[in-house]
Amino acid sequence: MRQLASYLEEARAIIVKWGSYSLLSDDDVIADVASELMRAEATHDPSKGASLTTWRISLGRYALLNYFRKKKRHNKKRSIESLTSEEQRIHLTYKHEEKILNKILVEEILSSRRLSDKQRVYIREFFLMKMNLQQIADKHKISKQAVHKCMGRGLENLKIAFRKGKDVNKKYM
Repeated sequence: MRQLASYLEEARAIIVKWGSYSLLSDDDVIADVASELMRAEATHDPSKGASLTTWRISLGRYALLNYFRKKKRHNKKRSIESLTSEEQRIHLTYKHEEKILNKILVEEILSSRRLSDKQRVYIREFFLMKMNLQQIADKHKISKQAVHKCMGRGLENLKIAFRKGKDVNKKYM
């Protein structure tokens, strides 16, 4: 019969191997992994082909994955309803202003002389009008691949200009 200390030690080893060192300071994670290790020993069935060690490690890794999934869900849960009325007003104002500024920024980028007329139209339809490549292709009676290539070249030209710190409104040759 194993002692709790040996399960905790094995749990820490699994966390170090497949998690991160920062998780060693979280007792809940260590306890979750250790409890899965205990469950693995109780539920192990050798007829299914996995050794006890493999089964323990698998369940320990699943416990880590579940921890990360829970953490991700928890970070997404803070909804606008949980804010005070003043915070909600500020949040909504900020979101609205952010959308307006993003549209202005995209329009400014799209007015770049580094883009051809076709590139500008396709990129505007894709990013601002939220059309997918097939819809753009159907609208302009060309292939989806042609839209993708044209947009790719235009976006690459803009990336090069931004990386090199060049003026995006100068004609790119």
